[in-house]
Amino acid sequence: MTLLNKTLLHTTDSYIKRLQKGGISTVEDLIGHYPRTYKDKSDVLELFSYVNIKEPNTLRVKIESLTTERTRNGKELSKAVLADKSGFLSEAVWFNRKYMLQKFHAGDTVKIYGKPKYEYGRLSFPSPDIEFAKDEGSSIVPVYPECNYIPSAWFEGKMVCIREYIRTIPEVLPEEIRKQKGFRTKAVNITAIHFPTSKADFERARTELAYEELFSLQYEGIMRKKSGEEASAGRAIPIPMNPETVKEIISKLPFPLTNGQKVVLFQILKDMERPFAMQRLLQ
Repeated sequence: MTLLNKTLLHTTDSYIKRLQKGGISTVEDLIGHYPRTYKDKSDVLELFSYVNIKEPNTLRVKIESLTTERTRNGKELSKAVLADKSGFLSEAVWFNRKYMLQKFHAGDTVKIYGKPKYEYGRLSFPSPDIEFAKDEGSSIVPVYPECNYIPSAWFEGKMVCIREYIRTIPEVLPEEIRKQKGFRTKAVNITAIHFPTSKADFERARTELAYEELFSLQYEGIMRKKSGEEASAGRAIPIPMNPETVKEIISKLPFPLTNGQKVVLFQILKDMERPFAMQRLLQ
């Protein structure tokens, strides 16, 4: 295991401590912090009139002005007046994001991504993502669960620091199952979920990694059961099933057994014939 440190992630001790408190201490832990969904920034609009106020939008706009001020409760409020291709104006606002906005200036052409709101006859964008329009970033951006108040954008930016470690992650699925299902290798799927090239690429990675996780849980359960059987070998007394006795007991019940109850009863009686301790939870 490779422990995370501030040199590897180009971050501070504060973030390393917050990651550790959130259960992320190693490179393997961080790689396993999968995104929960993604943002699709592929459809870039250039006019505010095309905006759908019911969902997030990506727009190419020009910054007319960018200011920062303090609110009454001490929060730092940054405002950007934005112009679309036709010169119509809108506004974007951020709280406590001055450090991120310092690289942008009036006159810059940028892309913003966020869900707009329309109030008092004005269109505005609360806390949208922002980047230079010329940046060649991916249009499919992973969205990570927050961890100990560390936002998704931080994880997105830091995954590139550990990308080279992905190829060292061992396979979990047996090769015959992977080939039978037509699944990609784990390294390919992990790369695809952290650095997706398309929606289909992301969804396939998520599906195959989910299958792998369920397989691991089932496998661990089977191995625990096998271990329990081996530990009880020779200690449990086999009890042969007597069909006639079983029929007689069932006939004296004041109610008929359902088909499901009959199946479970048969399974239990067959288990009792084996020289191992029975491990069952009957609900």
